[in-house]
Amino acid sequence: IALDLPDDEISRKPQLRRLQRTLSSAMALRGSHSLRDCVEYTWLHVGGPFCYASAVELDNATAFLALLATLERESSEDLLGRLDEKLGDLYASSSPATLQLMTIHQAKGLEFDVVIIPGLHRSPKDKDKSLVALQEFRTARGTDSALMAAIPARGDAAPSIYSYLRAVDKERSSYEAQRVLYVAATRAKNRLHLLGRYRQDKGTGAISATSGTFLQMLLPAFAAHIGEPAESREEKKPAQSRPIALPLLQLVDSPPLPDLEPIETMAEPAQLRALPAREAAALGEALHQWLELIHDHWQQGWTAAWFEQHRPALASTLRRSGLAEERIPVLLPELSRMLVRAVSSETGLALAGPGGRAGSWAELVLYCREATGFSRHIIDRLYQDPNGNLVVLDYKSGEDTAESREKWIEQLGRYRHLVDRLDAGRVSRTLIYQATSNTVIDLSGET
Repeated sequence: IALDLPDDEISRKPQLRRLQRTLSSAMALRGSHSLRDCVEYTWLHVGGPFCYASAVELDNATAFLALLATLERESSEDLLGRLDEKLGDLYASSSPATLQLMTIHQAKGLEFDVVIIPGLHRSPKDKDKSLVALQEFRTARGTDSALMAAIPARGDAAPSIYSYLRAVDKERSSYEAQRVLYVAATRAKNRLHLLGRYRQDKGTGAISATSGTFLQMLLPAFAAHIGEPAESREEKKPAQSRPIALPLLQLVDSPPLPDLEPIETMAEPAQLRALPAREAAALGEALHQWLELIHDHWQQGWTAAWFEQHRPALASTLRRSGLAEERIPVLLPELSRMLVRAVSSETGLALAGPGGRAGSWAELVLYCREATGFSRHIIDRLYQDPNGNLVVLDYKSGEDTAESREKWIEQLGRYRHLVDRLDAGRVSRTLIYQATSNTVIDLSGET
């Protein structure tokens, strides 16, 4: 279709020019290559793999090409008719369910990118008073024993062993509820959404929640982020209202449960040269997560003070990256130092945020056709310079050595090749941002 359009219309639309070149090349190959090869050539060069959201969908495309090749080997007669008939029998592979509903107990041991926990304000079902209260315990001598008491007579409000055992059971249930809530909250790998209704006194603005609910347990961590009552905001009627920004912690991870102690002191910055490979990888992964957040939520106005005040959130990303708990206090200062320098120095600000560029992408995922399937690549940053050329940028937290420099050159060269194949513009520079030293290494001449 594109070949039959007027030349002036094609020249005005880069997508049509690209399609015209691709179809012309595919038609030229038809005499010496199979139809399957020509279809795959066209599909790849118009960016087909980049339109898919999952590896399952790419597998479906591969199955279609395999079917086309099989039918072509059998016979060239009525190929399209037979293909249309066989496609009815070619069932697409199903993708995993994007939404799963389950209880907290069913989710134990599982992890998900996003977790939503609704109904935090709902009270647990009260236990009916049993005729006999029983608590098992172990004596100081190590023998197992039990304490049992019958329910008091109606109207008897005097202290009793029964009421004591009920209080012990209630306390145990409270601890169990905290443990269950912790299990639910730690199922999230990327984002956790907590939904519930709280009460707010119209006069004093005091925040409260029903006793014994999950929301009551979490309220001390969230109370400072809750704004004024809706009635109060309506009375003020500001001249230029501005939407209330969500607390930044909700973009990263839930605040710790009230009984968890935040890390109060920060040790001296760790020496990365001595880090084992796994710890260095965990630190790098956490750094990448925060730099992606900084880029995607640049309007939040990230500051050095924010990172200093939210050290538990930084510790959470280190924990999720696989760092051992006892090593978090050691590497937390290094992560904080790199992020503070990234948002407070000219070098870091120029690279961490979109900075008004016409195009800027963070953690850009690209797929590439290989001999045995598709390979997946993630480019830390890709942006347009003032001349409209593309710049490939990769973040590094490791040491700059001859060996690592060789790996960086190979990696950036691969990224340059991938971006060039997109036909989205010329790659003018390939850069490394060394977060530990807050410097930029230009490897354009070597990639």
